[in-house]
Amino acid sequence: MRHYFTYSLLQYQYSPALQESLNVGVVFHFPLESRFYFIVGDLQRIKAVYPSIDRSLILQYVKQIEINVQKSSNLFEPLSEPAHFNKFLHTHLLKRDDTALQFTQSTQVINTFSTSKEAINAYSKLLLPNTITKEQPQFIRKNEQHTIRNFTQIISAINKDAEQKLKQPQIIRTESGFPLKFDYSWQNGTLNLIKPLSFDVLDENTIIEKTEKFIGIFNIFGKQAKQNNQRLDILITPPQDVQLLGIYENALVELGHDYGDSKRLITENKIEEYANETVEHLSV
Repeated sequence: MRHYFTYSLLQYQYSPALQESLNVGVVFHFPLESRFYFIVGDLQRIKAVYPSIDRSLILQYVKQIEINVQKSSNLFEPLSEPAHFNKFLHTHLLKRDDTALQFTQSTQVINTFSTSKEAINAYSKLLLPNTITKEQPQFIRKNEQHTIRNFTQIISAINKDAEQKLKQPQIIRTESGFPLKFDYSWQNGTLNLIKPLSFDVLDENTIIEKTEKFIGIFNIFGKQAKQNNQRLDILITPPQDVQLLGIYENALVELGHDYGDSKRLITENKIEEYANETVEHLSV
């Protein structure tokens, strides 16, 4: 069976009228991984060709695209039509009229490589002169999809039948009628509602925003969960960037406050243990 991946070039368009442009980066999408990768080329090339440009402004835009890739990847639903991919780029990563930086129309190619890393290295060297791809933290980010997929794969490896007994997705309405969506659920006396939370991000502001979001969920859900014999189980992925570990630890402390038995925090190193516990109860 043939597999594909899609890419789009990020170009600095000095003169659209003359169709004069310079490749700055490439965004890749691999459907089998449900993951985006953003590779940046040698930005010194822009300054060398166009000495008058503000390189710091280009750097700001590139940094924002990196952040947008991490924030918005979960919003993309892989579809066969390239138009959907192009729309996603211009809606979530970089709007068309924002800057002289623009994404090209996407290209879909047959993936003949053993790994996504090999494909990215090969195409980056071809499309971005003087670029040496490195093992950078953003290259292997683990988002919420990765977190929940890791959990279900562990479940399946232990007992394939148990995975089929997980209920998905589960929507719980608060007393005011507000819907809260959970990826999976299972019961062992309480109804355990599973939701992933990845802190494997680019900056501490994103960790703060995600923490505030989940504290808000706890505030809405906590009291009702206790009354209805429900529990919110959060599968948490830590940051790979060691500089973010401090704010991550603070986030865990904030998430751990209040609501007692109505929530449970499962960090990445405890997910396998949690999966075993889940299988044990589902197999009864």
